[in-house]
Amino acid sequence: MGWSAFRGTGNTIAIAVTTAASTAVQAPSFPGEVQESNYLLSNGSTQPVFVAVGPVAASTVAVLPVPGTGQRGYWLGPNTTQSITEGPNTWFSTIAGTGTSTVYITPGDGL
Repeated sequence: MGWSAFRGTGNTIAIAVTTAASTAVQAPSFPGEVQESNYLLSNGSTQPVFVAVGPVAASTVAVLPVPGTGQRGYWLGPNTTQSITEGPNTWFSTIAGTGTSTVYITPGDGL
């Protein structure tokens, strides 16, 4: 990861978020670009969402974290964007406590 502004290296993917875990997806870089391990997660809704991450699609299923039970992933508050670093072949699954939303994931490099 560089110390420059974030530069997208692949298409932004959109994941529909509901109260059921979404099917796990990847956010690959464009052909010819290095498969990045940095991602920009964006939640443009007025409700918080949880984004689960994992190295294998079958085991990457979003579950809302509850006290005493940790979950691998990131909590995104309403109308927030967060830069994360994960493995280059990370899978993503999303879930919300109520309602629907959309999470956007962009692979890239930088802060």
